[in-house]
Amino acid sequence: MMKTWGLISISAAILVSLFGAVLFGETASDFSSVSAGMSVKEKAIAVAPESCRVALIEAFGKAGDRADYLAEVIVTARPSQRDGACFLIAGMPDGDLMTLDADFLRRNLHAAYASLERARWKKDIPEEVFRNGVLPYANVDEKREEWRAQLGPIAAKLTANCETSSEAALQLNEKLFAELHVQYHPTKRPKPNQSPSESIASGYASCTGLSVLLIDACRCVGVPARLVATPSWVVPQGDANGNHAGNHSWVEIWDRQWRAVGASEPGPLDKTWFLKNASGAKDATDPMHMIYAVSWQKSDCVFPLIWNLADRSRSAENVTATYGDRRETLVKTKNPVHTTGFVHFSLRLNGQLLADARTNERGIPLYLSQGVKYEVRVLSDEGGKDLGATSELCDETPTLVIEN
Repeated sequence: MMKTWGLISISAAILVSLFGAVLFGETASDFSSVSAGMSVKEKAIAVAPESCRVALIEAFGKAGDRADYLAEVIVTARPSQRDGACFLIAGMPDGDLMTLDADFLRRNLHAAYASLERARWKKDIPEEVFRNGVLPYANVDEKREEWRAQLGPIAAKLTANCETSSEAALQLNEKLFAELHVQYHPTKRPKPNQSPSESIASGYASCTGLSVLLIDACRCVGVPARLVATPSWVVPQGDANGNHAGNHSWVEIWDRQWRAVGASEPGPLDKTWFLKNASGAKDATDPMHMIYAVSWQKSDCVFPLIWNLADRSRSAENVTATYGDRRETLVKTKNPVHTTGFVHFSLRLNGQLLADARTNERGIPLYLSQGVKYEVRVLSDEGGKDLGATSELCDETPTLVIEN
């Protein structure tokens, strides 16, 4: 029996495309043996990575008559950018599938990969981090626009001498808002979910609007960044000690791990006022008190749009556990590393990638939640092996030891 997703039926030709690469050893850049007689949608599905193939079929179904235009973006993409094009279109919100122009997507795709190539820290960005943190053309439901063209030259100028993604993000957070004459105001901003041009035009933005502006500027220079928010702090009301009630949005940027910063709040990463409030959510059972990071990859977890909670179209990762007792932690190997001098490892929590870095017996500092079990994978060119590790207090210094 033929299985149907939305308006797209999996025909015999598509079934061949789905499994042809495995059976005949075809690569994502090779159309020669699978494209004869296939439609543009079938060609796009044929070259899509398995990880996003079903989501791509569903996106084409929702796009209806516009699916061919979207598929053409994939089919005509450079081979090095084709997987990214599949991921981008597979994760598009329903409204964008029906409205966005194919050339808009192409320009975004090319600009995102160009920013990655220019970044001095390119080697420290895993593919999945790039796809979620640099490639997307939007964060939530803000107005769709060509912000890379507007913000790119400004962000490049401000970060010209930066050697790491952390340096670039901090430089942007310190200077971007003054450069653009945008400041925080809870009521003078026209709306909470402003696009960059809307915030620049009004001169005011909410914490969400400021975060969107910083995230987009970071993405312009190849710094992976994502929007993080809680619908409501566990703290019932504000007080004189700096505890803030209500909802809040902020930014995480990637520098070997996801690190927190408040938009338009100059200062060190992971040293901001809201971390105390965020830590209070670690035992939350009410979803309204939990912490969410926007994810372009489709999931059952919904990013709550506090200004429109009925809109459940944005996917998220629940990152509440990553904010419990978050402290600088020394991550080191148990034994000396005699070959390369470093061990390449990744850390995950509940399947979510938290860190991807290199260390040895002396250790490197990362900001991690304490007392939780991490999924550790030691990586190599030949693959990797899975380990387990728990962050523990040792002589009052948080330490995570990797078996090697």
